[in-house]
Amino acid sequence: MLLMLPVDHLIAEIAGLRNDETRWKYALESALEGVWDHDFSTGNLFYSATWKRLRGLADDAEVDGALDRWIENVHPDDRAHVMASIGRQDSGEVTYNTFQYRERHADGHWVWIESRGASVAYGPDGKPTRIIGTDTDITPRKEAEARLEEISRRLRLALDVSKIGVFDHNLETQETLWDERILGIYGLDPKAGAPSGRSWEDMLHPDDREKAIARVNDGVAAGAPFTNAFRIVLANGEIRHIRANTAFYVDRDGTRKLIGANWDVTEDIALQEELRKAKAATEARNRELEEARIRIEYNALHDYLTDLPNRRYLDQILADDPTLNAILHLDLDRFKQINDTLGHQAGDAMLTHAAAILRSHADQDDFIARIGGDEFVILCRRGRGMDELGDLAARIVHAFRRPIPYDGQLCRLGASIGIAWRGEVETDPKQLLMNADIALYRAKSLGRDRFEVFSEQIQNQILSAKRTGDDIRQAIEEGQFVPYYQPQFDAHSLELTGVETLVRWDHPERGILPPEPLSEGS
Repeated sequence: MLLMLPVDHLIAEIAGLRNDETRWKYALESALEGVWDHDFSTGNLFYSATWKRLRGLADDAEVDGALDRWIENVHPDDRAHVMASIGRQDSGEVTYNTFQYRERHADGHWVWIESRGASVAYGPDGKPTRIIGTDTDITPRKEAEARLEEISRRLRLALDVSKIGVFDHNLETQETLWDERILGIYGLDPKAGAPSGRSWEDMLHPDDREKAIARVNDGVAAGAPFTNAFRIVLANGEIRHIRANTAFYVDRDGTRKLIGANWDVTEDIALQEELRKAKAATEARNRELEEARIRIEYNALHDYLTDLPNRRYLDQILADDPTLNAILHLDLDRFKQINDTLGHQAGDAMLTHAAAILRSHADQDDFIARIGGDEFVILCRRGRGMDELGDLAARIVHAFRRPIPYDGQLCRLGASIGIAWRGEVETDPKQLLMNADIALYRAKSLGRDRFEVFSEQIQNQILSAKRTGDDIRQAIEEGQFVPYYQPQFDAHSLELTGVETLVRWDHPERGILPPEPLSEGS
């Protein structure tokens, strides 16, 4: 007889179990949880595909779960506490067990594993016969913790090195916590804890108290980060300078708090004061050096006696000034006699007087320089015609004719002036100065106490005279002058009474030159 039973309910129950298993499988896989199942009663050791992937193994890789073999993959520094944790669970001491360790990955590096195991079946002796658990790769978390620990370590070292003290103030309970560093800054016993707000205010320097307290109150009212600077007076009377930074934050319970740092900047303030003094001294020294440099440059470009520009300054102006229009070259007449008879002090007085005359007659933009013992130059920088230049020279010559009282005497100077005018012809400034010098030579040769204007005719005459003089010197050196003897007779008796010796120039090109006078233009 065949018995037929309905199996629909059984099929539905099996299907539901399979769905539950599928959901848990995907849930664990999506959470990257590797599942392991150690059934000691049957000897069946199961390791999921995710468990294998955590260790760099293929999904179908065979795993030798023997403890003595597996422990070889655990980091040597972690083996002792791993074995201790496993021993506690295997002995039944704990039902649920969690531990962390490092295990070697298939490619050789270490991964951090967090293992969670639960005993789900026990034998008659009370020891687990089946333990099921999950392994999670916590390497990123461990690395983050290591970085956080390193940052915290550096922060602690930075606080130690910088001697910064930290405080925490609860705005609701008004409770304040100070660390040991800030207590040390204020000279307080670390065991005593943070002082009250009133005690802190009493430690403030009287001159800073009102401002420091107002700064705190304003910062709290604004609810924004703020800074503060003040002095405190320690119990021994020592005054210290404090800097403070404060910010707001809300802790995990939603409580508003202040976090702040204080640091002792007394030594910095002292150093800043020393630097300020050193900077002030350096700046003063630099000013002195700059003033000395200016004086040196000024002295290098000016005559010490008349305070007029000197020849060096004149050369710079001649090289750089494109507005130069004319040059007056002046030489004092009878200066040597005054200097030789009355002394150098009298000569210096005459030079100073001469500079004053030139300043009073030249225009404001004219350049006046003393370029020699008794030589002066006036550079005219704006366009002037010859009539204006002649008028200026005439006024200067006239001014020098006035007697000069000195030491109870009247000294009489004079001035000879040579004028070189650029006019419409572009003349090199240095050549213009030479032209003025030629005109001055002409004025002195014509009797002094006058002025002359440079012209090509004057230049030719002077150059001709110079060439003749040079030829005469050469003729003397080469013996070109020969004697001619001329007899002398008594007019009454016609007797020979002597011989007159005459000199003739036996010129190599022109022959014997007759005894005719040499003019300036010959």
